[in-house]
Amino acid sequence: MPGIAGYFTSEHHELEFDRICKSIFLHYAGYTSKAVSGVSWNLTAIDPGIDSNSTFCFMNESIAISYFGKFYNSELHSFSSKERIAQKLTELYFEYGESFARHLNGSFVISIYDKRKNKLIITNDHYASCPLFFISDKSSIYFSPEIKLFKYIRCFDTHFNDSSIITFLVNGHLLNSNTFYSNVKPLRPASVLTYQDCNLKISTYEDYLFRPDEEDQGESYYVSILKDLLIQAVEERLQSPEETVIPISGGFDSRGILACAREVTDKKLKTVSWGINEDISDGDAYIGRMVASSMNTEHHFLQRIDHHFLENLMEMIVLTDGLNDDPVFHHNELNIMKTIRHELCNIHLLRGDECFGFNDVAFSDNEALARIGIYQLKEFKKIQRILKNNINKWINLSSIEISDIIRSTKMNDFTDRKDYYYFSQRLFHYLNRSSYYKMCVLDIQNPWLDKNILKFIQRVPTKYRYNKYLYKKTLQEMFPDIYKIPFASANSLENWDRDIHNNQSIRNVIADALSDDQNYLHSLIDYKSLRQLMKQIDSNDTLHNDSSIYSSRKHQFKQYLMEFPILYNFIKKIMLKKGVSRNIANYRLLMRFTQLSLTLNHLKTHRKSPLSG
Repeated sequence: MPGIAGYFTSEHHELEFDRICKSIFLHYAGYTSKAVSGVSWNLTAIDPGIDSNSTFCFMNESIAISYFGKFYNSELHSFSSKERIAQKLTELYFEYGESFARHLNGSFVISIYDKRKNKLIITNDHYASCPLFFISDKSSIYFSPEIKLFKYIRCFDTHFNDSSIITFLVNGHLLNSNTFYSNVKPLRPASVLTYQDCNLKISTYEDYLFRPDEEDQGESYYVSILKDLLIQAVEERLQSPEETVIPISGGFDSRGILACAREVTDKKLKTVSWGINEDISDGDAYIGRMVASSMNTEHHFLQRIDHHFLENLMEMIVLTDGLNDDPVFHHNELNIMKTIRHELCNIHLLRGDECFGFNDVAFSDNEALARIGIYQLKEFKKIQRILKNNINKWINLSSIEISDIIRSTKMNDFTDRKDYYYFSQRLFHYLNRSSYYKMCVLDIQNPWLDKNILKFIQRVPTKYRYNKYLYKKTLQEMFPDIYKIPFASANSLENWDRDIHNNQSIRNVIADALSDDQNYLHSLIDYKSLRQLMKQIDSNDTLHNDSSIYSSRKHQFKQYLMEFPILYNFIKKIMLKKGVSRNIANYRLLMRFTQLSLTLNHLKTHRKSPLSG
């Protein structure tokens, strides 16, 4: 994984650290690593060989610095050499101190060793777009873009975090500051980590809080500002259109990026969509081609193929350490990224993640979390049934994690809180991790997560964030023609119920996971209950039911009730007191379990160096 790694220790020098980094991180041809180091410290930069200025190590008589990423400040964006970028970052550190990243806009992670103070500083961008994890004690700190490094560090205990295992089964990703190792933590957005005199301190240089204007300036006012910010964000990232691809689906975000790109360049743009086929007339891939055609782009459709399921799954687990369920449900997307790079000859990709306001209003914290797909174990009887002893213990730990999320914000409005949870949990733990493995092959940039855009969104009145209202209105005014193209109402992805039933290679991988009697999960999970779920899939002759119709009608009724907030809140309170019971599809639970089994085997702690064969 590209990024930065290193350590600072008062007790010993990790003699093999450089060689271990090269063994673990240099995943593909073209990867290189460079390090600067002293007796007790090391700063390493892992360069994927994609962008010549994205990674660098630098040292002078008073400071050492390593960085990975891109910067969009005018004084940095114009530099053509990584040496000048490193020198400017050093100047900013000397001028502003540890919180110098407050004055940067971009996608980055930076480590500094200050020789004058014998101090390590690590900082990142406002949404933690580049992966970094760390482990520390009273004598040492180690950091890395991949958590697997820490299983080779002899001085640390890297036992598994049972609570994270349960959270992954429930949500498909982790929460808060957790990883699969109990003592390993991720660096969260806008963080400043310092380590000096064996003391670790972590602070933030800015918070993601909504502070709407005291007086609503009116829809047209906010639309006019957002128009300029959208164009500026795309223009800053579209430096070489001939080497850039824009993925196009049937939704709002990707067509907005494409339309803005058409505004800032007259060069031929490249677009791509992917799926199992383009035949579904209301599907993402079909609509994506319509959008591309309207913009006269060079468009390619790339098919998601199930061949080599286990090999693709394991490759993605190795790159991401299995921290979200992308490897099992999107195992073919890494190969799609490779095709974009090596066959379509692109090195930059503009991705459409955003924080314009996810979903509708919320009237409680539980509803706010549910609207962004975050739940707790007590809501899922099926998951409880596959767990072994101490069910109440696991339910309690899951509830504590949710309580920690709720305590993390002081905002009063539940819709504001929902959008904060989306940023701090969903974006950080799921969407960012979905970018990380793509970063191993391509330069990934997110125009809609530009710092200036997010700062603006924080001051917009809450009502303009319902269902991305302001963003949609802005696009409609800027590019009315793209609204004439229909929006997709279906995806172009796999039918996993059917595929598990019919695809023998997928069935074999699940069967192997269910028969692995040496796996750590045996202490937590009742494998007999899981095998019953597999039998239920096997006995399902029709492979379809009316659940989608039921879900649609339930959603329609809920939308109707929300027009009467007092009645809606009253009914919600009664339901919450009785306890909400949710269903999880058998295939989803089995496939999350399968990935989890493979991930824990991959992360299993052993102190043998990867160099020793």
